Amino acid sequence: MLRRKIAKLHQLIARQRLDWQFKLAYHLFSDVSVIFLEDLQIANLVRRCKAKLGDNGQFLPNGQSAKSGLNKSLHDAATINFLMF
Repeated sequence: MLRRKIAKLHQLIARQRLDWQFKLAYHLFSDVSVIFLEDLQIANLVRRCKAKLGDNGQFLPNGQSAKSGLNKSLHDAATINFLMF
C-alpha cells in the first residue's frame, strides 16, 4: 500500500519534469531557426569544493554551502532528458 503511494508520487514528479521540459523546448524552438548546444561535463560541475586550510590548521570558508544549492539544481534539471526533445 505505502509502496504504491510512493511510486505514484515519483511518477507524478517525473511527469511534471517531462511536461516542463517539453513546454520549455517548444517555447525555445518555436521562435528560432538555429540553436547551439554546449557539451558540459555535469560531473565536473557538481564536484565539491576543495578544503582550504588556514595557517593555524583550521578549515576556512570555501563556498561549498553556497555551491550545494547549485549542485542540487544541476542534478534536478535533468539536462539529458531536455536534449532528447
